[in-house]
Amino acid sequence: MDIYYLKEHMIEELDGAKEYFKEACKLKEERPDWAKSFYEMGNAELDHSRALNKMFNEHFKSLNTKPELVEYMEPFKDMADEAYIQKMGEARYMQDKFNGK
Repeated sequence: MDIYYLKEHMIEELDGAKEYFKEACKLKEERPDWAKSFYEMGNAELDHSRALNKMFNEHFKSLNTKPELVEYMEPFKDMADEAYIQKMGEARYMQDKFNGK
């Protein structure tokens, strides 16, 4: 498995969740049934991202066993974690907005 694939897709899932939540917010009053569907799809995307993040972290541990790679691997992991945290925060903000928080 390619760790870059996991990183890229866990972020894409969060971007998708954010977009679904944004649409849910827009449609909440006019089309509540559609809004609910978009909200549920956003939640599914969050679940996908969490699963990919778990795989990413497991794969990272298996790859980060060689001392000569630490200088490269640790900054890569830090960058991936930072992107994940930022995107998760954005998605959760949109989720909370839909829920009136």
